[in-house]
Parts: sequence; C-alpha cells; structure tokens
Amino acid sequence: MFCEESATSSYPLPQPVKSPKLRHVESIYAPPPFNGRSTEDAEEFLKYVERYTTFCQFSEKQCLQFLPLLSRSAASDFYDSLDAVDKNLWEAFKTAFLTRFGRSEAIRWRDASTIFSMTQGPT
Repeated sequence: MFCEESATSSYPLPQPVKSPKLRHVESIYAPPPFNGRSTEDAEEFLKYVERYTTFCQFSEKQCLQFLPLLSRSAASDFYDSLDAVDKNLWEAFKTAFLTRFGRSEAIRWRDASTIFSMTQGPT
C-alpha cells in the first residue's frame, strides 16, 4: 500500500547521491590492515603501501592520511602517539614505523638459523 501511494504521489522522489567509486583494481588490491604483531612484516607492509599509493597516484600527504585507516591495535596506538613531524613527512614516518615494528637483527638471525636447522622432506 505504501509503495502504491508513493508511486502516485505528486512529490518528486529523492535522487540517489552519487558517490565516488574506487576503480575495481583499487578496491581489490588495497593494502590489508597492519596490527603491529610480531608475525607481520613491517617492511613488506610499507613496500606494498608505497606501490599501492603510487598506483593510485596519491600525493605524499594523501599517503600519510591513508595510513591511519590501515592501522589497527598496536599500530593504531603507535600512530596516535607520533608527533606532528612523523605524521606529516613520509621518510620520518617510515623511519619511526620501522624502528617500532621492523625486525631486529636478533630476530633476523634467529629466522635465518631456523632455515638451516630444518630437514628437507620429500615435498
């Protein structure tokens, strides 16, 4: 009944608001969120963000505004604690981010030694 009345109403129906749509490729390949867990590779994350924002033709400022959307948990807390300089310059942010979440030399050595202690199986 409501649909019939509104269809015959003399008032114009509201038009849908057009929103900017991401290109299909942009929405599929957007970087995943970064939580700051030790199992996540911070260097690889930043490389992917750089490739993605270059593809999307983001300016440095747009790239820096995009990062908080990708930050979760400890990474979000880290971002909130940064000073203005680290939030507004890509190289300063990258240095601070890798200092906090990058793998230390001890962890790299442990990862490398793990490879040599594994035995190769048939697969």
